[in-house]
Amino acid sequence: MENGSGCLKFIPESELVKLLLLAIRYKSRGKEKMAKFDSSDLLSIIFSASFSDIFLMKCLKKLNLEETLITLELLLSFLKGVTQASKCVSDLPSDIQIFNWICLVIQSHMEALLFSKDKKTAKLLKELDTCLSEKMEEYEDFEKIQHYFCILKKKQNILPTKFAT
Repeated sequence: MENGSGCLKFIPESELVKLLLLAIRYKSRGKEKMAKFDSSDLLSIIFSASFSDIFLMKCLKKLNLEETLITLELLLSFLKGVTQASKCVSDLPSDIQIFNWICLVIQSHMEALLFSKDKKTAKLLKELDTCLSEKMEEYEDFEKIQHYFCILKKKQNILPTKFAT
């Protein structure tokens, strides 16, 4: 995977979705042991590849509801840090890349997800909401202290002049 992973960074969106379906099939049917690749590695490469939102969303609309839910579960496992790639794959997708994928998958199947009466779907969406909220809190906390980092970079004093030594 290591040698070919760079080639997958610029693959057409339709092929990304086909690779996603392949990884889902191997993961869900337990064929990973027979295959010569780890589906987590393939998913890492897919989710970290560059893409056009418009074209990817168009391709994601071709997924059925079950494939959509599996994709959201996989994205959630990446977001939680549960899924780990092997040493062959140099980089995991960033939180921002995972956020983008989650948004596009949900947008591409909004009606089906909204009108689904399946408890598993509702549970997954609630879990996604909770996890995304926690991640966003982390970023908000970072933004709060980022101002102080900027001040320190400029070597400005953050205390009022009467308290500065």
